Amino acid sequence: MPCSSQYMEPTAREIESKNVAKMLLKLEKTHGVSIPRYVETAANRLYGDVARLDRMTRRLCRECKKLGTNALDRKTRKWYNSHLKMMNHVDNSPNTSVYTQLVHYVDTQAADDGACFDLKCSKDRDGYAVVRRNGRTHRAHRLSCQYVYGPAPTGKPMVLHSCHNRWCVNPRHLRWGSHQENMDDLKRKNALRNNLGK
Repeated sequence: MPCSSQYMEPTAREIESKNVAKMLLKLEKTHGVSIPRYVETAANRLYGDVARLDRMTRRLCRECKKLGTNALDRKTRKWYNSHLKMMNHVDNSPNTSVYTQLVHYVDTQAADDGACFDLKCSKDRDGYAVVRRNGRTHRAHRLSCQYVYGPAPTGKPMVLHSCHNRWCVNPRHLRWGSHQENMDDLKRKNALRNNLGK
């Protein structure tokens, strides 16, 4: 489940917004974590910053994971353990479903990750990462694109990779496109490859 506050009552979201912002500021002070300026504003406002709560929550979740629970203060550690249980987050362990690993990556890393991401899973005969979901096999890059950008718009059923790496599932490298756009991308890629080979 993604880092989301939609299940909370409005008042609880306001309180959570201030608490998350304060914990992020404490991580900045104690561990040198780089924090956006809006976090400080949220920590000092009466009602926090509910509009940015999910973004701050994802950031706090990501930083807590990087630092490890032993490096966290008591309050932040308690919040993080509760958050992991509530959101059903898991690490990329062999016992974790590949789809859950994909969702966790998109929620906690992809926003700040400019590199290609290879989901450690099976590949189909065309070299695309594949995921079992609800009894069916899906290409992981399509699930990643749909998870972040929503269903494919009319006339754009293809997922295009800006990085041209079929196995990459980083949503920052993906976009919905038409078959013609996909062919044009392929032509540009082949032309570039040919030019580099000369």
